[in-house]
Amino acid sequence: MLFKDYIDYVLTTQDPDPLYLLDWFVDKNCPALRNDYAVPEYFDSWADKFMQAIRPKFLAFYIGPSRSASPLHIDIMSTSAWN
Repeated sequence: MLFKDYIDYVLTTQDPDPLYLLDWFVDKNCPALRNDYAVPEYFDSWADKFMQAIRPKFLAFYIGPSRSASPLHIDIMSTSAWN
């Protein structure tokens, strides 16, 4: 599914259990978007303490319409995601 089609779906779906986009990694799928995004300073991440060359690339978007959700889980390498 194209991203633009998914956005149309998000805006119009009435599905009781709608599709949820997960692990859409910015650096891989849309690197230009990286320049338009910054993590707010009050969200600290242990991964930021690594040198840039070896820092894990965890910047991913999770997008869904109303009624969508991610089940209870532990994030990659026990990081703390914020939504």
